[in-house]
Amino acid sequence: VGELPDDALVKVYLGGPQVQEEIRDGLAGEGAPRGLAQRFETFESFAAALTAEGDGVRFEAGAIVDSDVELETYEPQLPDSLPAGALLYVSFANLDEPARRVVEVLQDVIPDFEQQRRQAEQAFGFSIEDDLLPLLQDEGAFAIYPGEPLPAFVLALADGERAVRLMDRLGALLELSQEGTTRQEEVGGVTVKELVFPDEGFSIFYVAIEGVFVASNVRASVLAPNDDGPKLAEDPLYQDVREGADAEGGTIGFAYGNLEEGLPYAFDFAEEQGETVPQDARENSEPLESFLVSVTQDGDRFELSGFLAIK
Repeated sequence: VGELPDDALVKVYLGGPQVQEEIRDGLAGEGAPRGLAQRFETFESFAAALTAEGDGVRFEAGAIVDSDVELETYEPQLPDSLPAGALLYVSFANLDEPARRVVEVLQDVIPDFEQQRRQAEQAFGFSIEDDLLPLLQDEGAFAIYPGEPLPAFVLALADGERAVRLMDRLGALLELSQEGTTRQEEVGGVTVKELVFPDEGFSIFYVAIEGVFVASNVRASVLAPNDDGPKLAEDPLYQDVREGADAEGGTIGFAYGNLEEGLPYAFDFAEEQGETVPQDARENSEPLESFLVSVTQDGDRFELSGFLAIK
């Protein structure tokens, strides 16, 4: 709490032991293996503050976690490749060690987990250690763009060649099991591959463009990084909220949201699905413009810096 700004509108503190005990009880109540929660890092405390600024609200928080996992910071590069206009963008990198830690914990608390993992790897033809975890080592991103009738979901990974090989294996398994088919085409010098799921009525398109893997449920979205249109890093809304969140430089992960366009899109989509959106919800959220939250790590302290831009 002592690290929080003095002029905050509100401050929040959570005691770690009490929260962790609730998490353990919740996991046990859901039938999780005994000892699962105790095997993960100890959550000691959390504190957050909101501060008013001229064009929005600044969010600062810190969490103390007794952990031996040190996440490296990175300079995000994928916003220079993916197109502007994202409604939601989540950036991550260096998650291979935390994921490996999860696998080790599951191996210790779930009987026969190692045997089941090896059988699954043999059946699917790829290794978690050699094929899947390396994909989490470099930068990656998940984004949502507006689309009709469904939004465009986009996954980007910096290790494009490895990701394409893994998707090719998945396609071969789908055809072997007759659960789906594969096809590909050349578009502007780019090989667009497609996994077709006829029973579900959708496809996954994927490409590798200049070493970057891009997959989406919309064909045009995987080709967008190859065109000359504006990129996310050039989006004024994105640039302004990054500056407001003081998120320049290295991070261990961040999330960005375009609320100005995203909330009306979400409201319209909900109503198309038969839901009722109160008019007050539309009117009260109209001033919200965008948000960004970035995370850094300093030893056992995880620091969050965020900004909510308001018109």
